[in-house]
Amino acid sequence: MMEPQRPQLVISVTGGADFLNLDGRKREIFSSGLMKAVKSTGAWILTGGLHVGVNRIVGEAVNESQYIVKVKRKELFSETQDYLARGIRCIGVLPWGYTRDKHLLLNTDLNEFAQVRYKVQERTSFEDPVSLDGDHTHFLMVDDGTRDQFNGTVNFRTRLEEAIQAEEPSGLGIPVVVVLLEGGLGALGKCAMALKKNIPVVVVGGTGRAADLLAYAVAMTVRTASGRYILRRQYVTQLMNKILAAMTELQGKTDKQKKCADYVLECCARANMIITFDIECGEGLDHCILYALLTGGAQSSRLEQLSLALLWDRPDIAEYHIFPAESNWASWDLKDLMTTALLEEKVEFVKLFILNGLVMSDYLNVTTLRYLYNEACKSESHTHLRRLLQRSSRSNYHYLVHVHNILQAMLRKHHDPVYLSDTPQAVMMDSSINYLTFADPYQELLLWAIFSRRGNLARFLWERSETPLCAAVVASCVYQSLWKSLGAKNTVILNEYQKQKIMFETLAVELQDVCYQEDPPNAMGLVERRNPKWGQMDCLELAHLANDLMFIATPCSQASVELNWRRGLTRAPPLAVTLCNFLPFLISEVLVFMALLVIFILGYGIASQGLLYPGRDVSTLNATDVGQIMREVLLTPYWQMYGELLLDDIKGGDVETCYEESCTVPESCVSEGRNCVRDCVCENASEYTWAVNLMLFIYLIIGNIMLLNLLIAIFTYVFDEVQENSMEIWKFEMYRLIREYDSKPALVPPFVVFEYVWRITKAIWKVTCRRKKENCECFFLSSSTIKHYTFTNAISRPTHDPTIQEHHNTFSVLPAQHNPYPNTINPSIL
Repeated sequence: MMEPQRPQLVISVTGGADFLNLDGRKREIFSSGLMKAVKSTGAWILTGGLHVGVNRIVGEAVNESQYIVKVKRKELFSETQDYLARGIRCIGVLPWGYTRDKHLLLNTDLNEFAQVRYKVQERTSFEDPVSLDGDHTHFLMVDDGTRDQFNGTVNFRTRLEEAIQAEEPSGLGIPVVVVLLEGGLGALGKCAMALKKNIPVVVVGGTGRAADLLAYAVAMTVRTASGRYILRRQYVTQLMNKILAAMTELQGKTDKQKKCADYVLECCARANMIITFDIECGEGLDHCILYALLTGGAQSSRLEQLSLALLWDRPDIAEYHIFPAESNWASWDLKDLMTTALLEEKVEFVKLFILNGLVMSDYLNVTTLRYLYNEACKSESHTHLRRLLQRSSRSNYHYLVHVHNILQAMLRKHHDPVYLSDTPQAVMMDSSINYLTFADPYQELLLWAIFSRRGNLARFLWERSETPLCAAVVASCVYQSLWKSLGAKNTVILNEYQKQKIMFETLAVELQDVCYQEDPPNAMGLVERRNPKWGQMDCLELAHLANDLMFIATPCSQASVELNWRRGLTRAPPLAVTLCNFLPFLISEVLVFMALLVIFILGYGIASQGLLYPGRDVSTLNATDVGQIMREVLLTPYWQMYGELLLDDIKGGDVETCYEESCTVPESCVSEGRNCVRDCVCENASEYTWAVNLMLFIYLIIGNIMLLNLLIAIFTYVFDEVQENSMEIWKFEMYRLIREYDSKPALVPPFVVFEYVWRITKAIWKVTCRRKKENCECFFLSSSTIKHYTFTNAISRPTHDPTIQEHHNTFSVLPAQHNPYPNTINPSIL
């Protein structure tokens, strides 16, 4: 029953059997709402189990929404095996004496589990027993000795629900809610008993009889000054009239009418535990079912209610019912819930916690981030992260320094003192390291979300980061590195990484375009701004690592590249610039083709020369002979490919060549001392002329037709691929070239030595002689000189509470008058 997972809720549906009649629309509203509540919480359903009335409606809803799950089960003295089970558990609690064909369900052999064929039959009259409903998954049959009467299950079912709701170890600790659909006197009694056991009730109004009667009474109930709930006196008489109108079967039965009124008044006394849902209004039954649990006596704490809403993944309930009821939420109250929401990637809850009191800079410290990484590694879907961290840590428990090593390998540079301080040895010596915080906690969580494959959460955390442009480029770079580090067989994860990389690159491009349209100089300053966390690399260098062609091809990036190019031309040798401009783009493809061509030429040349000159002695060759052989092996096949066949040169000489080492003399001649003719292996090169001509024929066919056409096909493919993104590729290669020139000395060898001496002297002066280090950050960002540009909807930066961290829905750049170097690409390097 508890497989594949423990239920988070039990929904007990009670109501009419003989008189229930729901039309198509009402039935659809009830069924869809019930199934939505079941699927969002993994709930069990309890019903009467018989093929009639509300039980039948529930069974049909379960049948339409049923699904199959795989369950791992370990049998006694056997290995774990996989089983298929139904995902929705619908349990019928019914009287044994009122079950049709119950004799078929008897198991005569106690040593075996009998399987029976049970046929569900329609009911012909109200007095007849009823068949089991075939859409239920389990049945509990209660035998109190009565036959052909629906008795004995109400008390048992209520005690069962009470035991399910009771805290462990006496119970299961699973919350229970009762749903009333139509119904009669027995259904009202069931609701009254459930309310006494602190089990909340949802009344589906508009379905008739008991449900409408109870919905009316609850609406007329008021709360007294002492906290009691009572029905207003002026409505008591109207209640009796409504009982007679709704419960037609009670007409003329005064005792049952009074009993019905007593049940209604008992329920009204606990009106705070009753939620009314009007089926005429449409959707929302699932919302009422879940909200009813928040009104029950078992869940009085707001924090516990919030935990339930998080467990059910219902941020709507938390937003509209829980948070408004409590205005002051302490940050530490939400810390554990925030950790759960992050691990389960419940983005809407993360938003709610931030908007309702949780301060991320206080929440995220070394201990929390370390815990998040280690918890993410435990999931079966995050084997890639676990493998990367194990390579760094060589253990199953990881510290932030191991994450630093991964970032260092992926982005080449990563500098964060907090990450570097979190090592096993340092934590043992100084426990205060556990409570260190981060300058931009959203960026650190963004990196964690990327590594742990939480794409939706990563998008939200990027929206809240302090430097969204740099964060988007960094995210694209990390996804690119993850994509490269993964095997080709993991196509699903590879596609996911590629999709996320494109998304963050697109976000960076859109954000950069918005800023460049508003203020080009400051937008260029953001692109060129050095980031200490990433080894003083700017956004263009990070985009180059990520192979972000679109980002480098944007007008803002190209303006920065062009500015640097013009600055570089003034100090670069003209000859070097000219050569680089004419450097072939398809050099790699040409080299591969040339390698194939050389191998093919050597194969034909060596084979043909070996056949034409079989008698060459290597030991007697001089330099002239070696040069002649190289020309015949390389140049002759090369010119033949262009039509210079040299047929006269590929004829073997009519000279017989014998090999001394192969000569033998008969033993009889040796023993008798006679002068006999030796038997030697000899060959005539002219006999191989036909073979050389045949090889030439095959060589020319392959060389002239296949290889040259292969070269044409390679060029065509590369041309088509380049043509599709020609401008982006050209701009990306242009930036790469400029970056290469910018990083190299301006002087040519051997004068470059003087520049190196100057750089070393300058570095020594900065360390030893300079009194005060220039603060170059002031050239780019100042809290008193920040402009705010609202993001466009295309960037989808959500607008939250304006009193909470205003910069999260704005973009910050420095006004032009505060940038003393508006025409330089790198003013932070002195």
